[in-house]
Amino acid sequence: MPTWLRRLRWAGLAVLLVEVLLVTTGLLDWRIAAGILVVTEGTLAALGLVFGAAFIGRCRKLRRTGRKRHESFSEALFSLLPPPMAEMVRHELSVWTILALALTFRTQSQPGDTKLGGAGIGAPAAALTVLLATAGAALLAGVAASPLTVAAGILLLYAAAAAAAFALTARVRPHTITPERIVLRWSTHHTLEIPLRTVTGVEAATTSEHTPTPASLRIPGSAPQALVLHLGEPAQAPTRTGITRPVNHIMVPLHDAAAARATVTEHQQGGRVSSDHP
Repeated sequence: MPTWLRRLRWAGLAVLLVEVLLVTTGLLDWRIAAGILVVTEGTLAALGLVFGAAFIGRCRKLRRTGRKRHESFSEALFSLLPPPMAEMVRHELSVWTILALALTFRTQSQPGDTKLGGAGIGAPAAALTVLLATAGAALLAGVAASPLTVAAGILLLYAAAAAAAFALTARVRPHTITPERIVLRWSTHHTLEIPLRTVTGVEAATTSEHTPTPASLRIPGSAPQALVLHLGEPAQAPTRTGITRPVNHIMVPLHDAAAARATVTEHQQGGRVSSDHP
C-alpha cells in the first residue's frame, strides 16, 4: 500500500472525532458548529471516495494474485482501517463467525486436512458464558428496567457471546496439516500458515520445558504437552496489534504431542516420496 494511503487512513477518524468534540462540547455557536459540520462531512465524503477507489483497486490486485473473493475483500477492507480499529472489527466478525459455524456443525478446516489436535480452553470460557448470559438475561427481564440496565444487559449478553466463541475455538478452529502446509489457528481469528518444506525439526515436549525467546512463538492454549516446530525459514506470526514478526521456533500446546509429531513426520515423508517420484 502507498505510504500516503497508510497515513490517510487515520484522517477520517481524526476528522470525525474533531467534529463530535466541537459540536457536543457547546464551546461554539450553533451557526459556526453547523458550518464546521458541513466542512467535516464534506471532508469525510471526499475521503470516502478516495478509500472506495483504493478498496476496489486493491481487491482487483489481490484477485489477480490468485486470492479468493472473500479473502481479497477482507484483506482490502482491513488494510484501509487503522490497525487498532481493524483488529477490533476482525475480532467482532470472528466471534459471530465461530458461533455460526458451531451451530451448523462446521469447522474452518478444509476437506482433506488432517487435524493435529487441540488445546482445551473450553471449560473456563463455558462457565463464564453461562454466568454472563444469566446476568444479562436477569437485567433485561428485571421488573424495574431502565435504559442503564438494558444497556448493561446487552453488554453482558455480548460478553457471553464472546466467551462462548472462545469456548468453541478448539473445535471450530483446529490445527491442521496437509502435504503442503501446517495451519495453526488460535484466538478467534489469528492464523499462521507454515509451508511444510520449511519445517526442519519436530519435537514433542512439555509446556514447562519451553523457554521463550524473541524468535519463538507460543500458541495460546492449555495442555500439558506441546509440539515444537523448528523452521528453516522464518514465518511471519501475527500479533495482537495486527502487525507481524518473524519467528523460527513455534510451540503448539496439544493434548497428544507424540501423535501430532508422528502425523507431521508422516506428511513430511509423504511429500519427499511424491517429489522423488512425480
